[in-house]
Amino acid sequence: MRLSWYRKQFFFKKPAKTSRNTLMEKVSFLIEVEDGTKSGLGECSLIPLLSPESEVDVVDRLEILKQNPSEIVAFTHNHSSSERFPALVFALEMALLALEQEDHHLLLPSDFTLGKGTIPINGLVWMDDFRGLDLQVDRLVSEGFTAIKLKIDRAWDRHRSWLQHFRAKYPDLTLRVDANGAFSYEEARKVLDDLHRLKVHSIEQPIAPGQYEAMRDLCRNTPVPIALDEELISLQDYEAVVRYISPQFLILKPSLHGGFARCDRYAQTIERLGGSWWATSALESNVGLGAIAQWVFLKSNPLLQGLGTGSLFTENIHTPLFRKRSKIYWNPSLSTKKIIPKEII
Repeated sequence: MRLSWYRKQFFFKKPAKTSRNTLMEKVSFLIEVEDGTKSGLGECSLIPLLSPESEVDVVDRLEILKQNPSEIVAFTHNHSSSERFPALVFALEMALLALEQEDHHLLLPSDFTLGKGTIPINGLVWMDDFRGLDLQVDRLVSEGFTAIKLKIDRAWDRHRSWLQHFRAKYPDLTLRVDANGAFSYEEARKVLDDLHRLKVHSIEQPIAPGQYEAMRDLCRNTPVPIALDEELISLQDYEAVVRYISPQFLILKPSLHGGFARCDRYAQTIERLGGSWWATSALESNVGLGAIAQWVFLKSNPLLQGLGTGSLFTENIHTPLFRKRSKIYWNPSLSTKKIIPKEII
């Protein structure tokens, strides 16, 4: 087995702003695994200030695996690898699955990859001033989206007034919000009451991760369903944490949680507790996004997924994945095209 990779920098069409930071660009490593006759491709997507591993960490580990390719499979299945190198584990998991199918893009065959199935998604609205938000929401509604997700932060009075505007303007629109851990416990309690009055579907990560008792109390007493997001990154005893907090939803991100196998266990845990989940992108290009879409389709999850980020970058990578209005599709006629750059290391 042979390992090679290429560092790819992606630039956002417009600043991607959350309560945590504002991104103008991000980096992914496109990783190719070959066995002499076939090859598979994976994407290691890194988000500054959020991904547990840094670029240096990834390159150092790739060099080790390049010199010892027989360890790739064991590394991918190692529990501590999923905690320390979740994006790299996911990338290698992708590449190995693609290697089995003898196709750079096809990992998990289904009606979706045959072009016979679709995945409904919510629209994503990034932080902006009021006019910018209004334009984003109007555009998404005009494209057929029935649900949108908005980013919110501690300037709650302002965000609440904007949500009131959207609720009045689009009474039947499903509203999801993502706080990225912006609020204190006391602030979150007030926000939850306001969101209930606004008939908001759910809120992601209302308080910062690691406050297990506070988050548990919020989830037990909330009038609005709470979804754990950043809370799930780099957890050792993740099943115990999810059981203790017992949220209504989990947001699953293979690039931040350590691949499909670990996300499968998260999904099983929350479902046993009577809750549910949906998957979202961790700002992957179409390479990683296509892999997540293939996995999600096989799960038969009825909830709208958060997989609409493929149009964020000025120059994405062309793959069989594409979006049409509020659904994502797969074009099987493009599935065998090899797209790894020539500059691969």
